Amino acid sequence: MKSGLDQETAVAVINQGSGCNFFSEKVFPGFILQGRYEGTGAIEIGVKDVKCFLEEAERLQVEAPMASAVSNLQKRVAESGRPGRDTLEALHFFTDLAGVPRTG
Repeated sequence: MKSGLDQETAVAVINQGSGCNFFSEKVFPGFILQGRYEGTGAIEIGVKDVKCFLEEAERLQVEAPMASAVSNLQKRVAESGRPGRDTLEALHFFTDLAGVPRTG
């Protein structure tokens, strides 16, 4: 990683604090650290789900600024690669933004 910390150590540090979650405990070690970027469904499914949420929020006249930000970011991720790729491949979008070499 760019800071010099390897991925395994970074995940272990995250899992020792308040950042610990299902993704850091299960998905990173079971998929990403193994070089597997499949198994969670197409990126477009998440884009559709957040779009539906935002449509309902608008109908109910409820502000959802975080969902709007997520939606905008999801669209950028989806447009950055081939259609139908797995959600885990979104990691490449973020490593590219950070200037970190891809792993897998």
